[in-house]
Amino acid sequence: MSEKTQGVSWPLVIIILFIFFPAGIPLLILKVKSEKQRYVKNAKVMRVLGIVLIALWAFYIIVPLTGTQESQLTTQNYIITSVVSAFLLVGGGILLLYFSSLYKKRGEKYLHYYNIIDIKGETNIDKISSEMSSSYETASLDLRDMIEAGFFGQAYVDEKEHRIIISSIEKANKDAEKNKKIIRCPYCGAPNTIYGGGGKCEYCGMVIGSET
Repeated sequence: MSEKTQGVSWPLVIIILFIFFPAGIPLLILKVKSEKQRYVKNAKVMRVLGIVLIALWAFYIIVPLTGTQESQLTTQNYIITSVVSAFLLVGGGILLLYFSSLYKKRGEKYLHYYNIIDIKGETNIDKISSEMSSSYETASLDLRDMIEAGFFGQAYVDEKEHRIIISSIEKANKDAEKNKKIIRCPYCGAPNTIYGGGGKCEYCGMVIGSET
């Protein structure tokens, strides 16, 4: 799985976030949403930015209280600025924290799907959904979303067979099938399915095949 970045670069997104705040928040959320293969990593960045916004609000509120009498805001102005800044900075920070949690969970779910399919080699969606503790419909929709995002290269969901068809896995399976052969162990007599030149007997553990 090769992670791909899309659209505006992260440095530019962060600059826009602070220069054109709060208008930059939707751009930041769209940036994270568009990079589905990087949900977990981007969610961490979003979380940090959310914390920074809340910290800026705290700084903005505390600094006037520590200044001299002449530099302090009037009580009325202080209350107004506190409310406005809280609405913008704290509200924006909480919004980013919420979406960071949302996309982190979604990213972890996608990585779990990826491990089941790419690492374990499971392509049956019924079995995948069972391992994910979800329904077939949910798993099917998630896999379609992942295919669209480029997780599996050339792939599609076969609704009739309840399988995800991935070109690379299908090719590997066909190559393995070509090299498959049944060999009877010369030591214990048990039949074994061997892929390639040789291997070990499933029953007695002795080396069989071309190496015997």
